[in-house]
Amino acid sequence: MKKILIIIILAAFSILAYAQDTQVMTKPNTNQTLQHLTERLNLTLEQQNDIKPILDVQVKLLEEHQANRQKNDNSILDDKIDARINSILDDKIDARINSILTEEQQIEYKKMQKEMRLKKLNIAKKKQ
Repeated sequence: MKKILIIIILAAFSILAYAQDTQVMTKPNTNQTLQHLTERLNLTLEQQNDIKPILDVQVKLLEEHQANRQKNDNSILDDKIDARINSILDDKIDARINSILTEEQQIEYKKMQKEMRLKKLNIAKKKQ
């Protein structure tokens, strides 16, 4: 159960980042993320209703994860472990969202994922 929660938390990082243009993570916002996905993917109302609970859980878990990291001075998990957890979580959330999307939307969502991964790489390179 803990592994699933960690996976969900990490997937939240990628989806929440779609709604952000800055390099600094701000407080996660389900509505902003859903709005961004709706605009990019032309989501139907039914799809929005199906995706929103996924995003709600992600936001909650992400907030808990961030709080735990701050409480522990970010020393419990190093960057490599965080990257691995993020990757696993991204895959899990992406799979859930993809199951809701049409084929055309899945293609666009895949483009969004690539863009996000490039952003993450650029951010990581700037930190080094």
